[in-house]
Amino acid sequence: MIAVNMNECCKVKLTDFGVKVLTKHYEQVPTSMPQPDVLGYYKFLLWQLFQIFGSTMHISMSEVPFEKNEFYFN
Repeated sequence: MIAVNMNECCKVKLTDFGVKVLTKHYEQVPTSMPQPDVLGYYKFLLWQLFQIFGSTMHISMSEVPFEKNEFYFN
């Protein structure tokens, strides 16, 4: 079993759909939108990732927000 804290940092590469979801979220939030690093990864706290993309993640998704549907921990 692996324990993961919700405050753990994770990185994802977003699909075009994921960028649309992120942009829509930050249109409603008075803070600046995260930008990808030089390799194209966006960095989030795990709870932020769930807050922003959670409504788009479900069984039989027609579009996925993350490339390969994966996220990475350091």
